Amino acid sequence: MATLITKFLLTSSLTASLMLGNLYPVPQVEAPEINEQEQKLNEIITHLSWCESRHRNGAFNPADPVSGSYGRFQFKIATWNYYLDKYQLFPEAEPAERQNLLWDGEAQEIVVRKILTEEPNGWRNWTVCLRRYYK
Repeated sequence: MATLITKFLLTSSLTASLMLGNLYPVPQVEAPEINEQEQKLNEIITHLSWCESRHRNGAFNPADPVSGSYGRFQFKIATWNYYLDKYQLFPEAEPAERQNLLWDGEAQEIVVRKILTEEPNGWRNWTVCLRRYYK
């Protein structure tokens, strides 16, 4: 019985507070508009992710020469480290942590976005998949 009363009082207090505006106000924020170029980049990145790994962060291709390819965008370890150093991404990460970021799809997407927008020939990292995209 006490629990029902407590629930009622809490619910009633919450309802009253909401009606009176006593709780923290929620700011109204408009979503940023995405321009056409950003929208196209998002489509390409989504396509690359699907083509390379079917959006699987844990994808691993041992058949790639030397070290295999890792993660959603199938980076080789040397390529991954090169771009992390070049763009000073995740500078606080220790060496072992940098390798673990290969399995983090969001981290890989940050690197891919940087490569596609700032490298003159960055698209060459995904030639096969981009050819499929532009067919």
